[in-house]
Amino acid sequence: MQTQIRRVAKTFSEFTAHMEEAETRISRLEDDVGSQKMTREAMEEQLEDTQGKLTDLEDRLRCNNLRVLGISEGAEGSDPHGFMVALFKEAFPDLHQWDWDREIQRAHQFPFNRAGLS
Repeated sequence: MQTQIRRVAKTFSEFTAHMEEAETRISRLEDDVGSQKMTREAMEEQLEDTQGKLTDLEDRLRCNNLRVLGISEGAEGSDPHGFMVALFKEAFPDLHQWDWDREIQRAHQFPFNRAGLS
């Protein structure tokens, strides 16, 4: 009977050791999965940010920008956009159907040096 009890105790002890080892391995795997999830989320966020930047760059490259020279400094007043809309409407009266407000997305003055465009 003692022998059987010792065998059961030994088996139980081995089982307990295996369970502890399994719990340790599971815990490590859970930690790894959590770490990988955080890394994946950070990478997805970075990818989304990079895709936004790429889209912005592509849009800017496809953009048809115009530089209008010969307008005296300060002629636009406080509304460069409105000034450019009025200028184009006056310069191109045959294009009355053109929606200049929609087409002119942004207007601003940039420095001009005497040697050429800066």
